Amino acid sequence: MKKTTMSMFFDSEKLRKINLKMKLTTLFLLVSLLKIQANTYSQNTKISLDLENTSVQNVFNTIESSSDFRFLYNHLKVDLDRKVSIHVKKERIADILKSLFADTDVYFTVKKKLIILKTGKKKDDTNTVVTAPFQQTVNGKITDINGVPLPGASILVKGTTNGVQTDFDGNFTLNITTENAVLVISYIGYTTKEIPVNNQTSITVSLEENAAELDEVVVVGYGTQKKVNLTGSVVTVTEEEFENRNVSNAVQALQGKVAGLRVTQTTGAPGNEDITFQLRGVNSFSSDPDISSVDKNKPLILINGLVGSMADLDPAFIESVTVLKDAASASIYGARAANGVILVTTKKGASDGTSITYTGRVMNQSMINQLKRDWNSVNFMEKVNAWVAPYTGRFYSDEVINNFRNNPNSDEFPNFNHEDFYLHDVTIQSHNLQIGGTAGKTRYNVGVGHWDQDGIADGFTFKKTNALINVESQVNDFFKVGAYINGTISKRTEPYNGERDYLMGILSQSPTYKPWLLDGSGRYAGSNNGTQAESVGYADISSKNAYAISNNKNALTYDDRFAINANAFLDIELLEGLNWYTKFGADITQSDYKNRRPILRMYSYRSGEFQGNLDNIGSEQLIHRVGKQEHYTIFSHLNYQKTINEDHNFGLMIGASQETDKFEFIEGVRRGFASPNLDVLSGAPSSGQTTAGNIEEFTLRSLFGRFTYNYKSKYLIEANFRRDGSSRFHKDNRYGVFPSFSAGWNASKEDFLSDVDWLSNLKIRVSYGLMGNDLVGLYPYQSVLSLGKDYPFANLLQGGAIREGLSNPDIRWEETEVTDIGFDLAMFNNRFTLTFDYYDKTTDGILRLAQLPLTSGLQPPFVNEGVVNNKGFEIVTGYQNTINDFSYGVNFNLSAYKNKLVKFGARTFDLNAMIEGKEINRYFMYQGDGIYQSQAEIDNGPTPRWPAAPGDVRLKDIDGDGAITPDDRVDVDGVNPDFFYGFELTAKWKNFDFSAFFQGEQGRKVLVNNEWSLVLPFSVHGANPITWWDDAWTPENPSTTKPRAIWYGAPEGQSIKEPTTFWLRDASYLRLKNLNIGYTLPSELMDKIFLDKVRLFFNAENLLTFSKFEFGDPERPGDNLYPMFRTLTVGATIKF
Repeated sequence: MKKTTMSMFFDSEKLRKINLKMKLTTLFLLVSLLKIQANTYSQNTKISLDLENTSVQNVFNTIESSSDFRFLYNHLKVDLDRKVSIHVKKERIADILKSLFADTDVYFTVKKKLIILKTGKKKDDTNTVVTAPFQQTVNGKITDINGVPLPGASILVKGTTNGVQTDFDGNFTLNITTENAVLVISYIGYTTKEIPVNNQTSITVSLEENAAELDEVVVVGYGTQKKVNLTGSVVTVTEEEFENRNVSNAVQALQGKVAGLRVTQTTGAPGNEDITFQLRGVNSFSSDPDISSVDKNKPLILINGLVGSMADLDPAFIESVTVLKDAASASIYGARAANGVILVTTKKGASDGTSITYTGRVMNQSMINQLKRDWNSVNFMEKVNAWVAPYTGRFYSDEVINNFRNNPNSDEFPNFNHEDFYLHDVTIQSHNLQIGGTAGKTRYNVGVGHWDQDGIADGFTFKKTNALINVESQVNDFFKVGAYINGTISKRTEPYNGERDYLMGILSQSPTYKPWLLDGSGRYAGSNNGTQAESVGYADISSKNAYAISNNKNALTYDDRFAINANAFLDIELLEGLNWYTKFGADITQSDYKNRRPILRMYSYRSGEFQGNLDNIGSEQLIHRVGKQEHYTIFSHLNYQKTINEDHNFGLMIGASQETDKFEFIEGVRRGFASPNLDVLSGAPSSGQTTAGNIEEFTLRSLFGRFTYNYKSKYLIEANFRRDGSSRFHKDNRYGVFPSFSAGWNASKEDFLSDVDWLSNLKIRVSYGLMGNDLVGLYPYQSVLSLGKDYPFANLLQGGAIREGLSNPDIRWEETEVTDIGFDLAMFNNRFTLTFDYYDKTTDGILRLAQLPLTSGLQPPFVNEGVVNNKGFEIVTGYQNTINDFSYGVNFNLSAYKNKLVKFGARTFDLNAMIEGKEINRYFMYQGDGIYQSQAEIDNGPTPRWPAAPGDVRLKDIDGDGAITPDDRVDVDGVNPDFFYGFELTAKWKNFDFSAFFQGEQGRKVLVNNEWSLVLPFSVHGANPITWWDDAWTPENPSTTKPRAIWYGAPEGQSIKEPTTFWLRDASYLRLKNLNIGYTLPSELMDKIFLDKVRLFFNAENLLTFSKFEFGDPERPGDNLYPMFRTLTVGATIKF
């Protein structure tokens, strides 16, 4: 018998199970609702009954057995034995129930397929008694426990919007219009109290400081510390910051949120966003071609104490991110901490009961800040004739141009917009479900997340599924165990020729043709035949037909990844205050990469003649690479905490760890597949095949420790040390020691400041220490042997090898010395906060290639010669306040630093030069000096570096020798911004919440005319020039600031493609990075539908950008990379 009842006599365990079933049932119903599957069962279902002199209980059973309805009721209040007769045919359930309970005190509510029975009178049936309105005036005062008035405290009548705030002396007057009123009294940083008014007319209330805030803990290296006792520069980003962002990579949510952390996204390609981030400047550089300077400056990322990637986490799984910025906080990680440390903590279950949380999002993604083009064919052809024809002859005859003019948008003479055809808005979905809570002594959180994204550009897709298990159990009073697993499966596709070439193949097209033939055969067009361009090869797009690639599933790259990040720990309390903690973890990533290059035949757009294969591929090709990366960690430490006389607090931690990394891959390439659908290497002959592979392995073994002391949380001392030994280095230089020392003074706890009412907190901090960087390649102290250098001996060809370079067994760690001075200030009961830090970082012993004469004949060895310094400051400030049921806040952070290459050796003369005393990779180029207006100006000025004509960029003769030579190049700043910042506005009113987050950079300069950029006119054959050139210099338009538009390949073309300060443009910007508007449904409604919380929200990413930059998106200049995008989202969070 299917029956659901409620009883006061159920034990708590049974009731818990019933509630869980109800929660799960409601979850599935709401998920269905989010998928827009309208549930009309209760309105449309009709039931037939033919029952004579039977019990109400039997009526229920019959209805449940013949339908999907279920009854929910208290069997002590509903008379189940009452005899009834009922004869109905295809009646609605509501009509049947009305008849069944006529003349009884039972009424019902139908919620989808659930029928809820209650007794008594409905609210609608109750009589209304009109009485005189209740009025009462209450006067009072709000103070802290010491009797100090609390100005601005909020007093609100519970369940209403009637409220006031205290004045400067803590006094208030409140008119009450409801009987049995309860006052809710709150103040930032203090515990909220509820006071029944009863018949009182005067009330004095003392609030206690919020113990939770006083005891707030922060995740630090190998443990946690009370925030009040921190002496290092540490910032925590909470889970709300990730829940309100619609990003697939959690690192994106940190942009602008952490002072000193500069996050840049250089492409919007799904699953391959190429996000770079630096903490407190550029600390090192790389001379090793196998290690990028970007990687060498990345902070260390640890997920629950284990090396991992934030890209492999669903942002909804994150509980907090703690950024360790100075030596006091980060040196505990020694040889990998030079660029700072980011500690990620995943969510744990609720401490009581069970909660189920689902968040679903539907997103629309569209391009932003793309360079503008005119896709009118006549305009395009006239520009070609004007700008290119003077050097190569006229391309388009008047007859051809008139054909397009007189037959606009016809198939034969189109105005084809390649950008609109290939790049379009897309819809993205994400879903996250988490179940967490506490069962007995076990706390758990289990979750699954899914991200499904099609690219704005055809051919790009990304799908990612995450699964999380986080569990810990207090086995007994002294023994705790736990485990964490995060698994990720991702699948990514992109065109076989890569993001850059594919996008160039889209944007470098002429509007005079479509990428397929006119005859309906589906063949791909190779060039715009029928014009003079045919004869000279101009506008030949045989290697640029993006449609041929995106329209063919066998012309894609498939990149599949499986990653698992897991650990297990045990925590044993050996004695009071003494704990032994051990953790073992593994981070394993497997990748499967397939790049398929089929034969794609190109034909003349007009004649249909075969022209050749796309990219000149002569046979089907497959590149298949399989890789595996493994990281294993085990660490164990003893932690002792002791308090003496309630005032002296000591902490001591000492531990050891070992980490092992292994990377291997194997790759095969074959050509000549019998069918384009074959995607296994065995499907092609072995002749001409190539293979590659590699295995790398290294180990890090460490000892570490920390000592802390504080007196009444007023005077603070902390010391850290770490000793690392790495197999990367020679045995005589394998170990390094990285100590740090810090101190703090909580001045606000001094007696002489106790009467300063407006001062909530003042802490002064200072720290000094050493950190290291071991990302120096594998075994750089050894020489590399190159195989395959065979030689004849004894009339046979013998296998041989040669030594490619010299070795240096004396190389050592790169060491970063850091000094940090800062303070934390809070005023007006923590409403206003301000944090300031100044730091000075010097990295010594940076590896670079030794400078040897070229006659040595060998690659020079690495030596520890480079020195880099960064000095900077950070400001973080905020203001929070509450007025009745309205609260608001403003938060702001700003960071600035100066980078200097202290020691390098002989300078370089590249575009990004290495010059001692200047910033790393400083621009080095000619200085622009306006535009030539006449030939006489050219003749009377310095001899140009290359052929010049009126309208070309004029260069400055720096050395005054009468000629423009390489000696006239100057170094120019702008590689790094002058400062970067972020600020947020937040507000809450009743059930509404709002936030607007802005992020920006000031002073960064970008070179916009690099050699392959589509900024230049016709830099790629057939490329449609950007509209920026429409105002180019001409004899009739001499006052413009833009040079004349000429063909990229013209003799004078060097004028527009040479790097000069003319093309160095300010890329400063301010972006409305995130806008979030939410509404939480009233709690009264939640009680009726058995939910804890439902929040509906609208979210926008990259909504607005403010910048004077004219060449694409200022964060990612140019347009031959995947477009940056705006994301608009609607979604819901449902909690049970």
